[in-house]
Amino acid sequence: MDIKECKNIINVIEGRVMDNKNKLVQKKLSIEELYELYNKYMKFDFPDDELKKFEHLKQLIEEKKYLCTGFFENDELKSYMLFTYENEKSPICTLDFFAVNPKYRNSGIGSKTIELIKSQKDFFEDGIIAEIEDPDFAKTKEEKEIQEKRFEFYKKNGFILTGIKSVCFDVHFLIIYLPQKNRLGDAEISKNLDLIYKAIFPKSDYEKEIKIFQAVDKADSLAKNQRFFAN
Repeated sequence: MDIKECKNIINVIEGRVMDNKNKLVQKKLSIEELYELYNKYMKFDFPDDELKKFEHLKQLIEEKKYLCTGFFENDELKSYMLFTYENEKSPICTLDFFAVNPKYRNSGIGSKTIELIKSQKDFFEDGIIAEIEDPDFAKTKEEKEIQEKRFEFYKKNGFILTGIKSVCFDVHFLIIYLPQKNRLGDAEISKNLDLIYKAIFPKSDYEKEIKIFQAVDKADSLAKNQRFFAN
């Protein structure tokens, strides 16, 4: 597959993308704005074992392997998405972090945010990969219910369950995928996910802490998880 420039990354970097229907404005965040976001929201939105250190995020931005976007309405932050990719011309990425401002949760902002991303078919045209905690490894009933609810949200908004799983720093993930202009198969998704992991983690961490594997039988994987993705 040829490496193609992701045109809409440039649009986001140079300006803003607006959803006229939902009144959301997507804006690239500077390192200074990310620092404020990190300390005001991200530290509380994500558990310690999932949250990267700010210094790591800053380094990835400087290496042009990371894009931070905020979604605003009347200049007030409604949600944010942070993306990782192999390099600035990559046509595929992983959704590293996604959260809604606590003031606006359960109001539809999360779905509107994804709709704005989906409307930009040149925004990572080969699609967006996301990691979802595997409910089979939930430590409590409450945690399992939260993870199952998260599954339902992504399914409702167009993400597809793949047969791929990963383990990152002892956290078990199922891999889901949002097609954009193009739709990739599991083999290509797995290959690109591996390239992104290699690009964003030090070699020692990648070799010791990162594992990607595919279900022996994808049909079994889908059947096992269909209760989370039921229509």
